[in-house]
Amino acid sequence: EFFDSRIAATPTAVIQRATTGDFANVVSSPQAKIVVSASGFVVALNTSNNEDEWHCSAYLDETDWAISVATQCTSGRLLGSPGPIVAAARFGDDIVAYKSRSMYVGTYVGAPEVWRWRQVSTEVGCTGIDAIADTPKGHVFQGADGIYLYDGTTPKRLGDGVINSWYVT
Repeated sequence: EFFDSRIAATPTAVIQRATTGDFANVVSSPQAKIVVSASGFVVALNTSNNEDEWHCSAYLDETDWAISVATQCTSGRLLGSPGPIVAAARFGDDIVAYKSRSMYVGTYVGAPEVWRWRQVSTEVGCTGIDAIADTPKGHVFQGADGIYLYDGTTPKRLGDGVINSWYVT
């Protein structure tokens, strides 16, 4: 959701938007596997250009995707670790982007940079787009070797011992 709009992404078409009724193409938007809204932006991740790329709409305008310092529409890549962005979710005013073995927090900082991405783990990531739950305690997500909680500091493994052994095997 983005204000009165519903936003959807699929890797085979541009971003879709609906205010009432059916979804329609947002013509200038990228193709992306993931879309998240935060801090007045719609952010597309894992785009058809690069699996490690993010692209944000203009501030308060989910229909404007033309790169411009004036509208704060921009893009970038998360290159601190290999692999595609496999999942993302809003975290307060921020966005957490997950790769399979790493994670990044994007914070809105204004023009010209717009979003500053900080890598918070080089070992823990998420297994996929549907493997995150946003809870009052933080993101609970499935990593390659167990279940984790991200509370805004570092990812913490949950359920060590018997529970984790049962779940992972």
